[in-house]
Amino acid sequence: MARGSAGPREFVRLTPVQFSISVSIVVLLLAGAGLAGYFYGLGEAEKRSVPAPRTDGAQAPVPDPSSSEKGDRAPVTFYTVLTEPRNEAAPPQAPAPAKTPEPVPEKEKVGRPETGGSLILQVASYKDREAAKRQLEKLSAEGYAGTVQVADLGDRGTWYRVRIGPYRNEKDALKILEKLRKERNLKGYIVR
Repeated sequence: MARGSAGPREFVRLTPVQFSISVSIVVLLLAGAGLAGYFYGLGEAEKRSVPAPRTDGAQAPVPDPSSSEKGDRAPVTFYTVLTEPRNEAAPPQAPAPAKTPEPVPEKEKVGRPETGGSLILQVASYKDREAAKRQLEKLSAEGYAGTVQVADLGDRGTWYRVRIGPYRNEKDALKILEKLRKERNLKGYIVR
């Protein structure tokens, strides 16, 4: 065979016994590394442990997180986080009870967003933020809920998109879109 020519290469073949021994060695090395890490972690935890709660009724001293004997930061543990005082002006208040929604008459349901819906209608897009806000205000006055979304399109500039919804199913969304096309000459589409 000429020098530099590519000939078939032979692979090292292991007998089943050699393969089993090789796999066993790899598994033992991984298990040993895992155990070493476990025991190292236990040793580190003992070095940084927080004193156990006292049984005589007195509170155990809480280590000061700003100082440490070694000069480095004190470890943050579950116990120290839960027992350190908070700097809050007022205690947290319970959330207000949820109001039950009033039933909407059938006439007013067209255009109202549905809870749990995922379909949004984009009905307009403007280069001017104020124009987009005016369009949203007009739609809001008619009972449509929506937002103005900012979209940076790079070379094409920043556009302000007027979106309403969400709606639960495509049939209702298309019905509203058709109504807006007829009444307001808005050409929009469904955003999923």
